[in-house]
Amino acid sequence: FASAAVWAHIMPAFAAKGLSETQALAVVVWFGPAQVAGRVVYLALGRGLSTRTLGLVVLAGIPLALAIFAASNHVIGLLLFALLFGLANGLVTIVRGTIIPETFGHTHVGRISGAVNAIQLLSRAAAPLASAGLLLILAGYRELLFLLAGLGVASWVAFALVRPRAPSKRV
Repeated sequence: FASAAVWAHIMPAFAAKGLSETQALAVVVWFGPAQVAGRVVYLALGRGLSTRTLGLVVLAGIPLALAIFAASNHVIGLLLFALLFGLANGLVTIVRGTIIPETFGHTHVGRISGAVNAIQLLSRAAAPLASAGLLLILAGYRELLFLLAGLGVASWVAFALVRPRAPSKRV
């Protein structure tokens, strides 16, 4: 939800901070390289991490990046946001692809993945409009970004509370 909301409102959020389009684009262009860099670093150094550990690190990075975006009005802070947000979004795809079979087993991966993907797609589809509605209630983009960071923290807590299913014993 938060990522879709950010993408839908990123240029107006930069404008609300007083950045020109050129300055905003100078920040936005770093998302892609950060995503690739995160995956390369993971391949080189992180393959020994469990998916759960990687997920906890990655899901902590997203709300931190959003809080940095909310709090910063300077290009350096916003570049830090772009690098951290890009890195986390690049690695979340690795987590998403492996966490379901590791957590629930391989028996119903298709069914569980389908349900998770349906929820994700509905959330991503609703995010731009819902966040626009929130902007009618909130004072501005700063507050919206802090709210999205709070949702990210709630997601991190929910992820941390999930425990892998114990392997079933065959008789």
